[in-house]
Formats: sequence, C-alpha cells, structure tokens
Amino acid sequence: STVDLHIYNVAGHRVKTLLQGEELPPGPNAAVWTGRDAGDRPVAAGVYFYRLEAGPHRVVHPLTLIK
Repeated sequence: STVDLHIYNVAGHRVKTLLQGEELPPGPNAAVWTGRDAGDRPVAAGVYFYRLEAGPHRVVHPLTLIK
C-alpha cells in the first residue's frame, strides 16, 4: 500500500519526511532517519514522534534521538 512516514518534534512541528506516497511491499520494511531536519541540519537529541500512514492505518509513536 501507499506509505507516508513523518518525524515530528514535541511541539508538533514536522521535522522530516522520510517516505511520501511510497509503494512498499507487504511485510517488514525499514526507513532510516539520520537525525537531520528537512533542511539537512542536525537536530537536537531528545524525544520526537513518528507518524506512519499505510493505507487506512495510522499510528503515532515516540522515539528518542540519542547522540
């Protein structure tokens, strides 16, 4: 299905888009965030959230960036 994956900071601002409208096969897949924002600047260590949308499914989970 079509997949969108975005990273947000604790204020709710989108920091980075990792996947936008990507067609991925069923099963395990991976995406890597290098700790940089949309302007390719490094972001601070701390708590962020990822939002994954795949077809009708949407999940939001926290993640911790450790440097």
